[in-house]
Amino acid sequence: MVRGTPVLWWALGLLAVVQVPGATAKPDFGINFPITGSGKVSKAIVDANTVLMALDDNTELVTKSGYPGLQTLVDTLRNISIVLVSVGSELPPLGLQLVANNSNNISGAFDPVYGKILALNQTISVQLPPTISIINDIIGHYVPDMLKDGFDRVVVGLIDITKALMALQSALNAAVLQAGNVADVTVDILKQHVELVHVYQLVFFVNQLRAYLPVVKFSVDSTLENIAMADKYLLLVQQALGTTDTHYQNLTAGVENVTDAIAATVQAEFGNHSRAVAAIQRTAVNVTKLASPIASFRTHTDSLTTVYYPKMRAALQALLDVLQESLTGNATPGIFWSNALDSLILTLIENGGYAQFCFYKYYGLVFGTITAISDSVDQCFDREIPRLQQLNDLLPSLILQLQYDYEDLLAEIAACTALAPYSMDDSCLTTLSGFYADIATQFGKKLKVVFDVISNATVSSAKRYLICVELLKLIVMEGNEVQMTDDIRQCALGGPKADD
Repeated sequence: MVRGTPVLWWALGLLAVVQVPGATAKPDFGINFPITGSGKVSKAIVDANTVLMALDDNTELVTKSGYPGLQTLVDTLRNISIVLVSVGSELPPLGLQLVANNSNNISGAFDPVYGKILALNQTISVQLPPTISIINDIIGHYVPDMLKDGFDRVVVGLIDITKALMALQSALNAAVLQAGNVADVTVDILKQHVELVHVYQLVFFVNQLRAYLPVVKFSVDSTLENIAMADKYLLLVQQALGTTDTHYQNLTAGVENVTDAIAATVQAEFGNHSRAVAAIQRTAVNVTKLASPIASFRTHTDSLTTVYYPKMRAALQALLDVLQESLTGNATPGIFWSNALDSLILTLIENGGYAQFCFYKYYGLVFGTITAISDSVDQCFDREIPRLQQLNDLLPSLILQLQYDYEDLLAEIAACTALAPYSMDDSCLTTLSGFYADIATQFGKKLKVVFDVISNATVSSAKRYLICVELLKLIVMEGNEVQMTDDIRQCALGGPKADD
C-alpha cells in the first residue's frame, strides 16, 4: 500500500485537472475532438500572461540628479522589460488560439506557437548579451548576473513548454496515423494516444514559466528602487549645496566680472588697431605698391570679429563653466564629486546583497564631508581672481606692441614719394612693400599670440582651481577619502561587521 501511494497521488492530481472549473473537454489543439483538461491549459496561459504584462510596471523612472550613467541604467533596464513584454505578449494569444483550434490541421495549429517561442528565445539570445554588457560597464556584475539567471530560467521554461507541446502533438499525430486520416479519428482512438499526462505536463510547464518571470521582474524592480534612492540622495546633497547658491553665485560673479573686463579690454585695445589700419588703407589708397601688405594688415584686423573675439569669448566662458559645474555637481572633479560619493552610489545601484545596508551606514558621513568641502571653496576663488586681474592689466601693453608694425608706414610712404624728383620713389616703394609684406605676416602671428595667451591662461586658471578643490577635499577629509571609499566597497562585498 505504501509503495502505491505515489501512484495514487499522481492519479488524484490528474483527476483534479479533469474536475477543476475550466478543464471541461471541448474540440481543441487542432483536432475536432474534445481533449480533457484543455480549459486548464487556457487558464494557465491567462495567468502567465498576467504576470508577463506586469513586468514593465514601475519602470517609468526619470532621474533628476544628472549623475553620470544613472538615467542610462534606468532606460536600459526598462528596455529589457519592454522588449520581453512586447515580444512575449504575442505568445499567449497564440497559445489560447491553439487550445481552441478545431481545424483538423494539427501542424497548422501548433506551428505558430513554435515559431513565436523560437522568436522569443532568439530575441533573448540576441538582445540580452549587449544589454547586460551595458549594465555591467556601468555598475558591475551583480545585476547582470541576476538578469542572466532570470532569463536563463525563462529560456528553460520555454524549452519545457515546447517539449510538452511536441509530446502532445506527437500523440495527436499518432492518433491520426492509426486512423489513417484526421477525419477518421474517433474518440476511442484519441484516448489511446492522448493521455491526461500530456495536458498535465503542459499545464505544469506553463505554470513553471509563470513562476520564473518574477525573477526577471525582481531584478529590474529592485535595481530601479535602489536607483531611485540614489537619485533622491544625490538631490539631497545638491539641495544642501544649494543653500549656499547665492554665495556661489557671488563667487562666480566675481570671476565673471574679471572675464568681462578682459573681453572689454581686448576689444577696446584692438579696436584702436582696426581703426588705425583702416585709416592707413584709406590714406594710401592710391599707393598701389603698398596695396598688398596694407590689405594683409586689414585682413588680420578684420579677423578679430570673425575669428578671434568669438574664440576669446568661448575660452572665457569655458572657464566660467568649469567653476559653475564644479559647484553644481555636473563636473568630475569638483566640489560635488568625490571617490567616496561614487563608491556609495555604486554600492547602492549595483544592487548587491548588502547594497541598502552599506548605503545607510555611510550616507551620513559622505554627506557631511561633501557639504564641509563646499563651505571652504572660497579660498580657491580668492586665488584665481587676482591672477585673472593681472592678466587683464597686462593685456593693454601686450596689445600695444602691435602698433609698432604699422605706425611709421604713412611717414615712410611720404618719404619715398618725396624722392620722385630723383626718379627713386618707385624703387623706394617697392623696397618698402617687400619689408611690409613680412611685417604684416608677423603682425598676424602676434595678434594670434595675444588670443592664445588668453585661451591658455583661462585653461590654466581652470586647472589651478580644480587642483585647489582637490587639495581642499584631501585637507577636509584629512586624507581619509581613500580609506572611506575602501570601507564602503568592503561593506558592499562582505556586509555587516561584528561592531555594526
